[in-house]
Amino acid sequence: MKTLTPKKTAIQNTSNKSHTVIKSRDLNEAHFPNFALNEYRLYNLVLSKVVKFDKSDEKNFIKSFFETQIVTPKEFSEIFEVPINLCYGILKNSVETLTKKTIIVKSSIGEIHIPICAMAVYNEEKHHLEIKL
Repeated sequence: MKTLTPKKTAIQNTSNKSHTVIKSRDLNEAHFPNFALNEYRLYNLVLSKVVKFDKSDEKNFIKSFFETQIVTPKEFSEIFEVPINLCYGILKNSVETLTKKTIIVKSSIGEIHIPICAMAVYNEEKHHLEIKL
């Protein structure tokens, strides 16, 4: 009988401490228009890095949303089991698209369009993505 090993996901422990990302119902029901699979993976990976503090530590929890997060091709490759040689292009190409995409959340007054990131740049020297939500 073949044994299955659990797949790695973006909402997993990315450090030695355990972190849990719980999305609100509104975010789970939000519409991610025209998101490619790798863009959605990248967004969730960055989100899991941002939510590294417990809500009870409100100052650091809020501060973490304004910090620049770094995603390396190696990290993306290991988490999503994508060949590393493809990850350089995935991260580099995601810069332009991620800065233009929005999440659409329904509210009582209508649809709210929320930009998914404030800034994204692919660092050519260090070969990694720098992104701010």
